[in-house]
Amino acid sequence: MDTTKTLFELIQRYGTVRELSDFLQSRGHGGGNSWAQLIDDRIKPALEKGKLSLETLLTFLRDAEEYGRQHVFLFRRTAAGNSVPSDSNVRGWLNSVGSLSVMDEPRILDLPETREIAEVRRDPASHSEILVIKVIERCTHDTLLRVTEPDDSGRYSKEYVREETRAVNVVRVHQNGMLEFRLTQHRGASRNYDAELRDLKAIVSGLIDPATLHPINLVKAKNKLYEKRHELNGTVSFSSTHIRDSDGVSHTAACGGQVSLFSFSRTEQSIATLTADGEAYPDSLNVWWLKQEQKPPHQKIHVLLSGADNEFAITQQCSRGDYEHVLGEILRFNT
Repeated sequence: MDTTKTLFELIQRYGTVRELSDFLQSRGHGGGNSWAQLIDDRIKPALEKGKLSLETLLTFLRDAEEYGRQHVFLFRRTAAGNSVPSDSNVRGWLNSVGSLSVMDEPRILDLPETREIAEVRRDPASHSEILVIKVIERCTHDTLLRVTEPDDSGRYSKEYVREETRAVNVVRVHQNGMLEFRLTQHRGASRNYDAELRDLKAIVSGLIDPATLHPINLVKAKNKLYEKRHELNGTVSFSSTHIRDSDGVSHTAACGGQVSLFSFSRTEQSIATLTADGEAYPDSLNVWWLKQEQKPPHQKIHVLLSGADNEFAITQQCSRGDYEHVLGEILRFNT
């Protein structure tokens, strides 16, 4: 396998010319206006001269492929000692599953035949570190192309096209005991990630006992976001909400992504009436963290607070900084 060629292909799939140009310029290698210029004129000569390493390019790919377009499940780990496993425990686990080499040399994978642990590393964090486990897998998706008209016997057929895609799933273990299980979002309308979450937990179960994991319920975050909806004007915009009352009756209100749901007075009054007695609550929220000047997020970020109690989703690719900002805000509202 030509890992360098695969790395170039993945960088072009997940990154942009502008992002790679800025990345190279920040490291003194010059920029460019096309993939050919960046790869053929900048990267390849720098690699040959030893002025640029594959590890540096892998840093770019990590930031490009690991953030956004994911459903994120948050857990709290109750385990004796440090929540982040030691190097000896990590190496023992990787050795037991035949993947010890990824601790020192990440696998650069496109569409592996089976799920593979591609990388295990420690990322620096504020006054601590985060253990990162990346799992790559090949997924197939069937898309309906056409349906034939029924024949005289009433029979008809459906024609599908099958497409293979690459899923980048990430587990992050924080020293405060929090874990993120980040799953690449499905194509199509499916919203249930139980099977994928169960499989990812099984992969890391030799290192992290699933019995020690407890979901972090995000109900407080949903409630506080709703309660502070007017104070958040200019920071968070609301596209829809699903209100459920103590009797199990639900109400949904929605609008386009260009305006905020609660800027409509009649909608605001109707929803406020539903929640006034404290017997109804926002079961799900569809929100946008708005682009800010001089601070994150640096682009408008679409977030779904729905599904499982400990689940949220970021529906588009984003930078690491913007992801960390949204995660931090959700956790802040959840206190």
